[in-house]
Amino acid sequence: MKKIILITTGGTIASVVNSSSISIDVSQQSILTLIAEAKETLKCEIDIKSPLNKNSENFIPYDWVTLLQSLAEIDDDDIEGIVITHGTDTMVYSMASVLCYQSKWQQKICFTGAYYPPEHSDSDASLNLLAAISFVLSPQAQQGLYFAFRADPLNMKANIMEAAAVKPMSFDTRCFESFYGQVIATFQRNSGLSAIKPLSFKKFPCLKKCIFPTRQKLLEAQAHVACFNLYPSTDVSVLENIIKDRKVVIIELYHCGTASTELIQFIENHSKEITFLVGTFPKKYIDLPYESSQKIQQAGAYLYADLQPYFLYTFSVLSLSLQCSEQSIISTLLPWALKSDLNHKTKGVRIDYIEQGLL
Repeated sequence: MKKIILITTGGTIASVVNSSSISIDVSQQSILTLIAEAKETLKCEIDIKSPLNKNSENFIPYDWVTLLQSLAEIDDDDIEGIVITHGTDTMVYSMASVLCYQSKWQQKICFTGAYYPPEHSDSDASLNLLAAISFVLSPQAQQGLYFAFRADPLNMKANIMEAAAVKPMSFDTRCFESFYGQVIATFQRNSGLSAIKPLSFKKFPCLKKCIFPTRQKLLEAQAHVACFNLYPSTDVSVLENIIKDRKVVIIELYHCGTASTELIQFIENHSKEITFLVGTFPKKYIDLPYESSQKIQQAGAYLYADLQPYFLYTFSVLSLSLQCSEQSIISTLLPWALKSDLNHKTKGVRIDYIEQGLL
């Protein structure tokens, strides 16, 4: 009988409905019942590891390390793959941390979660779990990191996506999507798993060091990284407080990789002391950058095509916690920076190569 490892970390998929709220099932009986049903349906053996049991909004960077350590402890050569259940609010950050260590893993790893808890009338928990397990059991699935989640609110099918392409849920969405609509496979209860498409990401940034950081080093690194979103007429005086004592600042730009004149001037004023990493720029749909995108680069910031801000944040925190320099971060991410003939004023790095992330 085929066997997988299933790592549970809490989240909605492991929650219960109370009279006034949804909360974590301390007993973990809800997720254990789901797993037992999936085991019977798919006729497979499932070994369970439960290093965490908390809502994902309460995850901190050290929880990423707890998850990474659980993955590193798996040494069973007879398994088909690994499924990780996680809360949806901050799941993309945990997936990003696993992506950062991608050279360390030799398995198919698939994250999943749920929009509604198992006992909710519209629950997608069972569908998502079946999709994730079915995918890692498939001999056609390649080694890599994936994400399985329902494709519609009616819970008729679930999509399997490459984790590197998954977008965080927006305000009123009830299903996760990947950028550019990339789907590796679909799963339906009645017909099972569809044919699996080839991977799109042939290369993705990863840490040069394969060791895990300590809690103290992570706390120190967190204090040196900030991340914020733009809004019209962003008050740069507020930003002065945000960037205080920071080494790396990640900025989520407007949709097309643009920013206001005030913010560009702010970056230029501080780029000698702070490394600014900015995204996201949808390279597939925009042939030429806007003028303000070029000015962002002239000001000394690094603008990335198809690297999402949450990944830049996770990568920066982990890198600094491993005592990598800001220049090392820039160097590793270099192939994904927006192609330009402009020279950085303060860093002296000429960006005139072709990005290699999404091919």
